[in-house]
Amino acid sequence: MYKQTKALFFQVLTSMHAGGDSRLGVVDLPIQREGHTQFPKVEASSLKGSLRRVVEQKASEHEVARFFGPKDQGDLYASAVSFSDARLLFFPVVRSRVYLPG
Repeated sequence: MYKQTKALFFQVLTSMHAGGDSRLGVVDLPIQREGHTQFPKVEASSLKGSLRRVVEQKASEHEVARFFGPKDQGDLYASAVSFSDARLLFFPVVRSRVYLPG
């Protein structure tokens, strides 16, 4: 059971693409989307994998395994952290006209 929760906020400074399923359609690499709103999201497994890779560059293999769980033997013990999907806080929209009061 997890005893602490923390909110993480990410600001994307460059283009980002979190790939979705492998169905081919109009776009070869569809992005991950929420089912009910179709807004883009980053699934928890993608987020955890990306963060693990960054930590692997800075910490020992033992520390990484202790925090994220063993890489190839996931049945030995669970990860010390749990992630949920990353959702948009702000969503840019295109406006057809600019309203200037006065």
